Amino acid sequence: MFSIDFMISLMIFTPLLILTSFLWNYSSNQFQETEIVMDMRETVVLLSDLLIKSQEGLGLAVSNNRISQEKLNQLSSISCLEFKEFFDINYNFYLEVRDLDEIVLFSDTKCGNYSNSGKVMPVKRFVLLDGKPVMLTVILWE
Repeated sequence: MFSIDFMISLMIFTPLLILTSFLWNYSSNQFQETEIVMDMRETVVLLSDLLIKSQEGLGLAVSNNRISQEKLNQLSSISCLEFKEFFDINYNFYLEVRDLDEIVLFSDTKCGNYSNSGKVMPVKRFVLLDGKPVMLTVILWE
């Protein structure tokens, strides 16, 4: 019933089919990881822009790239879920403000700790907090 030609072709094409399947799965996973990283990068930049440029809602700005301590305090009064729903983001976030001497002036850890997360996307922006230059750090993670 089975010819020797069939057996040889089966021995050749079965490993090739298995190899192709593994390569396809690996490529698909890599593509998905890249898409997630790109989405996180875009989201963290847009979120930081909204925070430092928007004077409405949960924006921290009193004018372009100028933020106030009062607005930071207002931001810290809402929950992680409310923040994520307001800005329509699917990632956890961390917000920190440091002065130029690296002293932490404000830190918002309501979504937890990002240090154990595999995917972390930070962005640092220089802004003025009540007239003094500071560094605002926004970090997103899964």
